[in-house]
Amino acid sequence: NIEAYNLYLRGRYFWNKYSKEWVLKAIDVFNEAIEKDSQYALAYCGLADAFFRLSNVHFPPRQVLPKAKEAALTAVEIDDSLAEAHSSLGLVKVYYDHDWEGAEAEFRRALELNPDLVSAHQRYGSYLTFMGRFEESIRHYEAALRLDPFSLQINMNLATTYYLRGEYERAVNYLLKTGEL
Repeated sequence: NIEAYNLYLRGRYFWNKYSKEWVLKAIDVFNEAIEKDSQYALAYCGLADAFFRLSNVHFPPRQVLPKAKEAALTAVEIDDSLAEAHSSLGLVKVYYDHDWEGAEAEFRRALELNPDLVSAHQRYGSYLTFMGRFEESIRHYEAALRLDPFSLQINMNLATTYYLRGEYERAVNYLLKTGEL
């Protein structure tokens, strides 16, 4: 459904603005896409990611992460071959379920389905950093940056990983690069 697809793209545009107002607008637009096509798995991924983003700063995680989980599970149920669905579900498994093995399986599945999915590399990189697996984390962040070199978030994630490894000069270099962006 081209209307649902266009609404999905519009929702991602709003989601990418990060502020509470824009993310809430993204949720409205993703829901519009779902109204147009109730089996549109990508719209559910957008919805999951938007609810997750709200949990970072704007709402208590217990209020919005269950909604993120429901949307991610729906996306996987609709289309188990959609890498974005597994990436979104992996995010929920890390931050809501604290299911470390399940999260890793979801990120690996996402990358198996689409080795060029930026969000899967970035999210898996964050997971690996949490696990203290810095070398692997850096490889995934670098893969994500090859695909999206101007991502502020990925550059910041990589700087953080270098900082945690004690490689302060590299961390500062990435922070300076991010500042230039």
